[in-house]
Amino acid sequence: MEVIDENRTENKIKKEQEISVFIVDDDQSYLYALGFHLKKDTMCKVYCYQTGEDCLENIHLNPSIIILDYFLNSGKKYAKNGLNILKKIKKLRPETYVVMLSGQENLQIATNSLKFGAFTYIIKDTLALSSIRHIVNLLSNEKTDYLI
Repeated sequence: MEVIDENRTENKIKKEQEISVFIVDDDQSYLYALGFHLKKDTMCKVYCYQTGEDCLENIHLNPSIIILDYFLNSGKKYAKNGLNILKKIKKLRPETYVVMLSGQENLQIATNSLKFGAFTYIIKDTLALSSIRHIVNLLSNEKTDYLI
């Protein structure tokens, strides 16, 4: 005799949840190129900002993932660096995944980024786009709820 639990179903139904990604980088060319590729290659809504302050002003949009450059003051000298912005993001939205991005292979910056709550640290090199796309897809799948 087979017992059927009416509260369970064999099919998993994906719950509709839009994943949003903030990209923060003062290099406008890199910012928009990365934004273009993430929009094209993922199912995420992508927002681009040139300063951490602009990102923080829009944190109410509840991003799931923030890709944050470490050096953010080439365009505006008053801009805070990515580590200071990371600390503020983690105070305001501790559940948000933050991926630190830098052109520097600096172990101290990477260590501090992880210490203050970054999910990972990616160096801007030829593999950066592929790494970011992979991480965004991975975290997007983790953030999506399933009903059973």
